[in-house]
Amino acid sequence: MKYIEKYKSMGILSEDAVFEYFLFNLKDTIRTYDFFVAWEKVLGNVSQIEVSLNILNSLIGKKDASVKLKELIKQYPEVVPIIPFFNCCTRCNH
Repeated sequence: MKYIEKYKSMGILSEDAVFEYFLFNLKDTIRTYDFFVAWEKVLGNVSQIEVSLNILNSLIGKKDASVKLKELIKQYPEVVPIIPFFNCCTRCNH
């Protein structure tokens, strides 16, 4: 979380609390969430890598994940470009 020290000083200690603070402090406006996020772009980007993400998801819970990853890369080389993204998302969710 960017500016985490600022949030801590405000007593906001989790990403969920930051989001709640953000929503609570929005001013009334005619803008919708679409103003803040280009959802069409997000969904388009996700759909481009969805199959590869699902292939990599098969590694979750495997005891020999590094061996299985090597096997997946040999069988599905198209997953290689999204490995950094997958790794980032996995670390952020734990």
